Amino acid sequence: MVRHMPNQQMHLDRVFRALGDPTRRAVLSRLSAGSAAVSELARSFDMALPSFTQHLDVLEGCGLVRSRKVGRVRTYRLVPQPLKARVVDVAPELVWAAWTVPEHVKKWFTPVPWKTVDCEIDLRPGGIFRTVMRSPEGQDITNVGCFLEIVANRKLVWTVALQPGYRPSDPTFDVPTFTAIIMMEPHGKGTKYTALAMHKDEKDRNAHDRMGFSEGWGKALDQLVAAAKAM
Repeated sequence: MVRHMPNQQMHLDRVFRALGDPTRRAVLSRLSAGSAAVSELARSFDMALPSFTQHLDVLEGCGLVRSRKVGRVRTYRLVPQPLKARVVDVAPELVWAAWTVPEHVKKWFTPVPWKTVDCEIDLRPGGIFRTVMRSPEGQDITNVGCFLEIVANRKLVWTVALQPGYRPSDPTFDVPTFTAIIMMEPHGKGTKYTALAMHKDEKDRNAHDRMGFSEGWGKALDQLVAAAKAM
């Protein structure tokens, strides 16, 4: 497992750099609504076409989009993986606190009628991110993950593919593993909130989506905003 970690980190680094640019984030937001040709995508940006296509090359190079050329027209589409971007009316510092303080996490992390009944956070790369979810029937499910990158009030990256200390994970239930990238960007008095879930492959992504993963993250964000306003 250790031999593969540098390659995984290099891939994550490329994704982080890609998502760090506002033009590339805008392209991903547009593609979340459906495929589009280069000319259609470029229409919204005040830059020369060669400069714009460099952004597309970066996104394709790190696996966030794919392209297909038919005749003279190249069309791009989003690689299937949950990408959520919303503007919420709470400051980044409150969003950050909601994600990083266990008592706050317990108030919003699991979409109702499920509950988060316990949470453990060691906020450092390699540190633990553990949550215990309780179903309406009273069944408890424990998730144990590992933090990969932490930038206060701006970015939080964690994965359930690894245990704390970057040790290989041994899942105890049948849920696809994923890596979560949460980004917070000041937007007026609120926050531009972007959440990206990276799965091993399209099969895992689709399996997770059938379980209500994508919809659940949207509901959880609504709960996060409500909890942050009550801080």
